[in-house]
Amino acid sequence: ILIAQRWETLNSVTRILITLGSAIAAYLIGAVMNGSTNVAKIGQIFFAISGVLMPIGIGATLNELGFEYSAAAAQSMISGAVLALYALSSVVFRRDLFLLFTILFGTWFYYSFATYLIGDHPIFDEFRFYSYLTFAAGAAYLALGYFSASRAKAGFGSRLYTLGSCATLGASFALGGWKPEQNLFWELAFPFIALGFIFLSIQTRSRAFLTFGALGLMAYVIKITAEYFYESLGWELSLIIGGLVLIAIGYISFRLKKRYIS
Repeated sequence: ILIAQRWETLNSVTRILITLGSAIAAYLIGAVMNGSTNVAKIGQIFFAISGVLMPIGIGATLNELGFEYSAAAAQSMISGAVLALYALSSVVFRRDLFLLFTILFGTWFYYSFATYLIGDHPIFDEFRFYSYLTFAAGAAYLALGYFSASRAKAGFGSRLYTLGSCATLGASFALGGWKPEQNLFWELAFPFIALGFIFLSIQTRSRAFLTFGALGLMAYVIKITAEYFYESLGWELSLIIGGLVLIAIGYISFRLKKRYIS
């Protein structure tokens, strides 16, 4: 807070030392402590501090050098630099913390670099473009979650399954659009994708797949009912039919959870 209040009065060298210098110092302290069993966990705290400060420090440095740090090109440079650093650290130190930072910074680089590539090109519909990006990111999270679960990191894999399920189902649901500008392919594909997640929950014994697959089906039923049957059947009858389908989905999900997951 003190630094933020006095930021405008600081010169360029001081700004870089306070941000990037502090990040480098915290990283080096973490590296030194990591070599001792007694203080290795404290070292991870310093690694975490460096992970928060490092992108801020690189952004402040680029800003002092005259780059617009909010531009997609600068964001790509910042995220690419910290991604390379923490991906290499993950290999060297073999800590889950570095794997977490690698995933976070990798996602950041993925979006910022894609934004930099398309620029202001009018051929791209931004909403659909970012929806497809999110769908691909979700699929990557799911693959990483499966890899983590296979390496006896069930807790980490479960969190990645949750993020991947939200991203994949959310993006595919959004790509379906709304009448009269709906996308027929994604509207027809979404229930099969949601059912696929429910099937995966049985194979992987993952509650995340079952929960989000069932929620996705419920959201789809509500959307389709409101989109196509509201005017023809009437709101009251549409609610009754939709409610019965939601009850059926909930009951089936409960039985699957009880039999295969719990």
